[in-house]
Amino acid sequence: MISIEGHGDDVICVEGTVREEFTYHNPGGSGDLILFSDGTLLRVMFDPDGTGNWRITPVQVGTAGLHIEQTTGEEGTDVATLTGPVRWVARGDVYHLTTEPALPRSWADLFAALTLLASGQSDTISPLHCESGQLTVMADPDKFTADELAVLDKLGFTATAGAPTFTSTRFGAA
Repeated sequence: MISIEGHGDDVICVEGTVREEFTYHNPGGSGDLILFSDGTLLRVMFDPDGTGNWRITPVQVGTAGLHIEQTTGEEGTDVATLTGPVRWVARGDVYHLTTEPALPRSWADLFAALTLLASGQSDTISPLHCESGQLTVMADPDKFTADELAVLDKLGFTATAGAPTFTSTRFGAA
């Protein structure tokens, strides 16, 4: 789990499985952008409405669960919470959306799963095997956190008991 919030009037704090403090820049009054490895992109702004509060709004929701608790007082901070596998965080000023059409959901899920599974590979020569409608990925389940295993299960990959592999019938059927 990761939490994101503002401190004072010039620091954005990221705490949890990924930790970082960013100096707030607020380029052009549009706030700072915080990007996470799961694809979540948040806009963080200090005092956009004159209340002295930090405001956090989603620009893009990634694969991790996102919840934003908005502060109701003055001189407080919204708190965003990400639940799920996140490996890195970065701060930026601008982003550009591609004009290419989005991938079909099944392709996006497959790429997300394979990207995560690659971090726990158990066979660098032949990482994939497909037979009788079942896709097997050579990745060691012991190298993943409980949150990562839950995401992989949601994407259609189940850890194989007693073996360094994951299997899926979602992507292996002909």
